[in-house]
Amino acid sequence: MRRIIALAIAATAVLASAACRGPEAPSAPATLPPTAVLGDGPSDSPSAPGGTGAPTTAPPPAPAYPSSAKAYAQAILAAWPSNVTKLGTLTSPLVQEQIMEIPGPINQNWHYSRCDGAAGSSYCVFFNDPGDAITLKISNSLLGKAHAGVEVLFDQVTFPTDPVEYTKEFIGAWQDGNTYRMKILSNQTEVSYFTHYTPPAPGTDACFSGGAAGSQYVRIYNGDGLEYLLRLTSATLGKPHAIAGHNDPSGSNCI
Repeated sequence: MRRIIALAIAATAVLASAACRGPEAPSAPATLPPTAVLGDGPSDSPSAPGGTGAPTTAPPPAPAYPSSAKAYAQAILAAWPSNVTKLGTLTSPLVQEQIMEIPGPINQNWHYSRCDGAAGSSYCVFFNDPGDAITLKISNSLLGKAHAGVEVLFDQVTFPTDPVEYTKEFIGAWQDGNTYRMKILSNQTEVSYFTHYTPPAPGTDACFSGGAAGSQYVRIYNGDGLEYLLRLTSATLGKPHAIAGHNDPSGSNCI
């Protein structure tokens, strides 16, 4: 009996003590360290030297530049109409400015003609559909690098009103192999006829040989015995396709 009473007294004391303290606050849930990742092992993210954990990025690859003169010149022409920034990386600042200042619109369908080498440079020539010609000087020592385009020469087709000057445009195109310009100054029949022969040597000249029935005649000649007589239509001088044909040169003279 005394043991039961003692236990009851002890239990009463515990309850009284708990009543004095009031209800206990709930314990906070356990938290993970800030760097822990639930469900994963150690992070695979690259870290900077020193163990800071900061990710690193590889530098962008350096731009690739063409290693041949022809490809480099073609890249310049491709950048001309649409990518001024790329054009600037391929040419010198002066050449970039000169190209951008060519009055347009310019036909951009360029046809490769040749690249001639001289004194550490390559001179690459292209013709477009209307017969304009562009020559790009490429520095061979800068192939595969930036700014290899160091010079530009643009020669736009013209349509003189004078029959002799018109003929000289045709002769120059023939000598240069610019069949596109020959065709816009004449017609495909005349292009086929003249390109069948060796282009005339430097020193070939032209002179007026008379006019009749809406036509103008121009004699082409040189000291090697070359002689042709071109017929130009008076109404189309100053316009495309004024050279309408060729006649027998026998007895033709300069007036």
